[in-house]
Amino acid sequence: MNSSIKLVTRSVITAIKTFMDKGQSAGLLLIGCTIFSLVMANIPGIGEQYTALWHTGLFSFSSTSFHVPETPVHVINDFLMAFFFLLVAMEIKREIMEGELASVRKSLLPVFAALGGMVCPAVIFGLFNGHTVFSHGWGIPMATDIAFSLGILSLLGDKVPFQLKIFLMALAVMDDMGGIFTIALFYAEQIHYYYLIPVGILLLLLITMNRRGIKQIGYFLLPGLLL
Repeated sequence: MNSSIKLVTRSVITAIKTFMDKGQSAGLLLIGCTIFSLVMANIPGIGEQYTALWHTGLFSFSSTSFHVPETPVHVINDFLMAFFFLLVAMEIKREIMEGELASVRKSLLPVFAALGGMVCPAVIFGLFNGHTVFSHGWGIPMATDIAFSLGILSLLGDKVPFQLKIFLMALAVMDDMGGIFTIALFYAEQIHYYYLIPVGILLLLLITMNRRGIKQIGYFLLPGLLL
């Protein structure tokens, strides 16, 4: 009996590893989860419960001055997505240092493409909604969903040139950064300096260690997690 369980477990782990090693696995998981969520959210009687599940409090800790992700949707949006953007930013940095974006001429293309991808949707939104109660929502269509963009590209595998993947990755990140700045400048109600000041100190510390040639990951781990 134990040997059968071990065999089944080993087979399942092997199948998962084989699937995850494929370049299309991330895109397939993304599309599969999206379809599942759309179906669940639109089933009468279950959709409300499914949506409420993602907004259920994980713990009772709360504070008026220090905020932590308290629901599954906030854990994903405010915590796990930070690691996703970290990995994407590291890939782009490598390309800027020694890859496809190493020259100014090559790096300017995704910059201007990102600007166009922010300005044009905002203008189109304004043309249709400028004289309505929804006119303030012009910043919503500005950001490109980088996860879906890269997920769709991964489904095409080797049929998509590597340069195109880097271009879209850089474009989407710059586009998202523009969206974040737009939210901060035009939609924020107040500035929380008690967040910005320690963030600035941590960032300065990380830059200083990088400038001094420190390579041990341990020195960067704690400041990075705090950041």
